[in-house]
Amino acid sequence: RKRIEFFPKTEPSEAVVNIRAPLGTTLKVSDKYVNSVENFINEDKEKLDAIVANVGQRRGSGAASAGSSTTYLSHVVLDFPSWQNWIEKPSLIIKKLRQKLDQMVGVEIKLAEARSGPPTGMALNLEVQGEDFNQLSRSVEIIKQKIKNIPGLVDLTDDFDRSRPELKVVINRDKASRLGLRAREIASTVRTAFNGKKVSVLRDGTEEYDIWVQLDQSFRNNQTDLSSLFIYTPLGEPVRLSEVAKVDSGPSYGSIKHVNAERTITISGDAFRMPGPVIVMNAKRILKDLDLPQGVNFQFTGEDENRKESQKFIGRALLIAVFIIIVIMVAQFNSIALPLIIITTVLMSIMGVLVGLIVHDRPFGIIMTGVGTVALAGIVVNNAIVMLDYVVKLRKKGYKINEAMIIASAVRFRPVILTAITTVLGLIPIAIGMDFDFSRENIFVFGAESSRFWKSMALAIMYGLGVTTILTLFLLPTLYSLVEGGKEKIRFLLNRKK
Repeated sequence: RKRIEFFPKTEPSEAVVNIRAPLGTTLKVSDKYVNSVENFINEDKEKLDAIVANVGQRRGSGAASAGSSTTYLSHVVLDFPSWQNWIEKPSLIIKKLRQKLDQMVGVEIKLAEARSGPPTGMALNLEVQGEDFNQLSRSVEIIKQKIKNIPGLVDLTDDFDRSRPELKVVINRDKASRLGLRAREIASTVRTAFNGKKVSVLRDGTEEYDIWVQLDQSFRNNQTDLSSLFIYTPLGEPVRLSEVAKVDSGPSYGSIKHVNAERTITISGDAFRMPGPVIVMNAKRILKDLDLPQGVNFQFTGEDENRKESQKFIGRALLIAVFIIIVIMVAQFNSIALPLIIITTVLMSIMGVLVGLIVHDRPFGIIMTGVGTVALAGIVVNNAIVMLDYVVKLRKKGYKINEAMIIASAVRFRPVILTAITTVLGLIPIAIGMDFDFSRENIFVFGAESSRFWKSMALAIMYGLGVTTILTLFLLPTLYSLVEGGKEKIRFLLNRKK
């Protein structure tokens, strides 16, 4: 079920509830939505260090963005205590809060957790591209309906703003030109009447006040007011706007995004207590045979793209490491067979890594387990080199194959075992999350939350080295005996033919 993950999942230090109301929502209405979220959180407030709410401000944008342009955006931050002071795990608090937030309607809610590791975007990031926005919008809704029930997928949304109302003034250029009006003059009059225009500055001592010209609020309430606006011709004659232009209302796009010169709508979703790659794999399976309108296509990006790149890098790093090890050992032993025998320990170490993940029920981490596996490739060959180097020395002294292997196994047993044990013991504090601090009552504490990030790497090295060490003492002598025995038979047959 877990299979694979990009970065290890740890308990978050904070969570953010992002609230997006319809465009144009006032601060007063946004504050009501924030109060509703705070009421849901109040039941668990004793389990938190702090609750911080911002109304009419985008998270991380600073005070400069607060104002009328972002009154529809708000967020509530939940600050969790350090792991020693947990009353309840943050993931459980978030799970309960997520269920409560489903009750809210009329707003878009996203509950985001603080992530460990570099930023990689949402777990699921799917870019839908095409030319026609109607087809794009329908395709996005089809895809969201298909994948919305994937286990572990939360906060499924897209970045296509459909809720922005707009009044359009379409100028009849023939009528306007006959009256001597230009489009620029009409637009300037409309803008001044409804948006206002700074015409001067009033100075009162050291203070300065801007003077704005704008229609009274009672004359700019609706579409009829706009149509009735008088435009003055060059001759000074008043003309209603409706006589030279058509005023129409309708929905508008809040923004149009392009990726590689293609119109794009991005579908995104987060993973909750489920590895992101598993969610992406399930989404790919569901959307494999999806029939979309002609000219519309989609591709997975974001974390999935970063994961593939990192996976290729780790794979190449492992191959390069193995190649360098082989080159060095060929130069040392002046043989190709012995390095190949030693490289089998690397393959055995990977088997040990998988055993460790199965025992601890953990997914294979692309970064942390991958780095541990690459490091393991350089560690595990040591025992094989120590043993085979001694075998080669005994063979040069005239010992037979089996006799040399038995003596080498007996002599090198202690250093091989001690090397593995000391390495494993050194990694145990990371694996069990041992933490010590002389400033607190309990100096040694186990189960530190930060250790979960490094645990995959520690387990990979511990189990890989442990399994390889045991098999090295039995499998390596067998392989050496088979290879050297085969060589002797070939030499015997060649000499017999001569």
